Amino acid sequence: MPLLNTSCLVLTLLALSPFQDKSSDPEPSLQGKTLTQWMELLSREDVGQTADARMKAKRGALIALELLAGSYEPKIIEAVSKVMAGDSDPKIREAAAGALVRIALKISQKSKTEEPKDMAVISLRQALKTDKDSKVREMAAQGLGKLVPQAVKALDVLAASLDEKEAGIRIASADAIRKLGEQAKPASKQLQSLASNKNADIISRAHACLALGNIREEAALPFLLEIMEARNEALDLQVASAKAFSMIPLKDKEIPARLGKVLIAPSTARDLKLALVVSLDQMGKLAQPATEALIAVLADRDGAIRAIAIHALGNMGPELGPMLDRARNAVGNMLMDSSADVRLSALETLGRWGPSLVDMATASKVEKLEKDSSKEVRETAKLVLARLRGPAPK
Repeated sequence: MPLLNTSCLVLTLLALSPFQDKSSDPEPSLQGKTLTQWMELLSREDVGQTADARMKAKRGALIALELLAGSYEPKIIEAVSKVMAGDSDPKIREAAAGALVRIALKISQKSKTEEPKDMAVISLRQALKTDKDSKVREMAAQGLGKLVPQAVKALDVLAASLDEKEAGIRIASADAIRKLGEQAKPASKQLQSLASNKNADIISRAHACLALGNIREEAALPFLLEIMEARNEALDLQVASAKAFSMIPLKDKEIPARLGKVLIAPSTARDLKLALVVSLDQMGKLAQPATEALIAVLADRDGAIRAIAIHALGNMGPELGPMLDRARNAVGNMLMDSSADVRLSALETLGRWGPSLVDMATASKVEKLEKDSSKEVRETAKLVLARLRGPAPK
């Protein structure tokens, strides 16, 4: 009798086990068709009596496969990849490329394996390299950008696609390379070539500049400076170059100083100023050579630029050295700024500096903000005062 009970227990545990053989499970189905039937429909060339009916049937099959994609099923990815590679209708191949990415991501998430992404990258790489339709190639490049870091296996084709005639393919390829980060450094030369190509559209060139920043290509710094300082370059391209500086490790102190000169130049557009001050802020203490420019730009009409410049000065603290008095007075004066955001930025900076860097005259200006019209400013002023009145660190 005990043996029988044990056997029953084992059978019960096996039935509940996630590792049981599921070969006898019914095949998943949707709208009366099984997974296999949907894949067969997708693979058929003779679906529908008209081109429109064929398109609807194929798109329906792709949607069904997306909905049915659950546990890891290589045959789903293989079926969609086959259609993307060989269907006679480029619109269906384009739709298949988009569906392939979504299916791979879904299966990968549910199965906790990266293999579906690897399989999709192989197929998308081939489509980007060989498909004769530009929309299909563009969709393939976009898809690779969503399959990071696996898409590094397609870096060679992505880099080659930066020279495509169609802007959409160039933009999608540059963006995919950007998302790959430092592992995409081998594509640096092709990115610089696109960014400097006067015959290419501005959006493609700007994406190339941003990619150079995100792959942290130090060798591209002189090139990016040249673009940013040029008087005849498009604003969007210069803004992208300015943003790239915040991503690349800096060793040359001359670079922040040159960024500062552009920041305060009378002809510099607002969008470029904003990009520059954000980059200098993100450089932290390395932006010290631009201190004079950051102080000067506190007179800018744009409140956002003033607030970020104050924060950038706050990052430096003791690194301000002989510029500390000027910076402290300038930040203290901003406590009376008309913008509440600027006043808050000034308070936050003084609070970060603490009693060792903030004198009593500046602290007295903080006291006045306890009666500010903004509740947030009043509350922040109280917190900053408590810190400034505390003992200075030894």
